[in-house]
Amino acid sequence: MMKKTLILNTAALFAATSLVAGPKGTVIDSVPAPYEPVSDELGFELSAGYDTTYIFRGVDFGDHLVWVGLDWETEVAQDLSLGLGAWYGSLAEDPYTELTLDAGLSYTVGALTFGAGYTHYFFFQDDADVPEVGATLGFEAGPLDVELGYFYDFEVEGSYLELAIGTEFALTERVALAPGAAVAYNFDYYTGTNDWNHIGVSLGLPITLTSTATLTPYIAANFPLDAISSTEKDQVYGGVSLSVSF
Repeated sequence: MMKKTLILNTAALFAATSLVAGPKGTVIDSVPAPYEPVSDELGFELSAGYDTTYIFRGVDFGDHLVWVGLDWETEVAQDLSLGLGAWYGSLAEDPYTELTLDAGLSYTVGALTFGAGYTHYFFFQDDADVPEVGATLGFEAGPLDVELGYFYDFEVEGSYLELAIGTEFALTERVALAPGAAVAYNFDYYTGTNDWNHIGVSLGLPITLTSTATLTPYIAANFPLDAISSTEKDQVYGGVSLSVSF
C-alpha cells in the first residue's frame, strides 16, 4: 500500500505531507504567511482540515478526508532544530484511518536548509505499520522556495524523489496567494519500476485570522506520469485547513 508521509519542510521540519497541495507538508504550507505570526515559546502548532480527495504522492486514496495534526519544533543548538509531529486522518466514506508519527532534525547553513528524519505509519484498517526515513534540501531561488526530498520505504525497499517549488504574493496585509508545483520520480516505490511518478500543481489562499491562526483554502491538480498512469487519472481536488500556533 502506498502511504501518506510528512515532508521535511524547510521552514518547519515535518510540519505537515507531500509537497503537493493537501494535508501534511504542502507547497502551500511551506510558504510564509503574509506576515509572520507572533512567536510563542511553546513552539506547538495544532492544525485540522478537510480535503475533497486524499491524494498522496500522486495516488488517490479516496474521497472526503478529515484530518488533524499536532507539531512541535524547538531550537536545540545554533541553526539546529528538532521537530516532532503526529497526524491522524480518516476517510468519511471508507473504512480508512491512519496515524503518522515523525521526528526529525533540520540544520541551516547560509541559504541552505538540510533535513533528516524518521516517519512511522499506522494503518488501523489493515493492522499494519510501516517505517520510512527521509532527507531534504531546501533553499530560496529569488522569490521561489525550492525543496528536494528523498524518502526510503523499508516495507518495499523502494524510494521516492520529489522536487517542489512554491512562492507567495501578498494580496492584502492578511491575505496572500500561494501557487506551488512538484514533480516526482519513483524508484521501485510500490510500482516495480523506475520512472516518473506524477506532476502536481496547487493554488492556496492563506488568510491570517489572528497573530496565531491561519485559514488556508486551496485548489490543486494531479497529473500521473508513467510509473502510475495505468492505475491513476488526472484530477482536480481541493480543501481547507486551519492552523493555530501556541
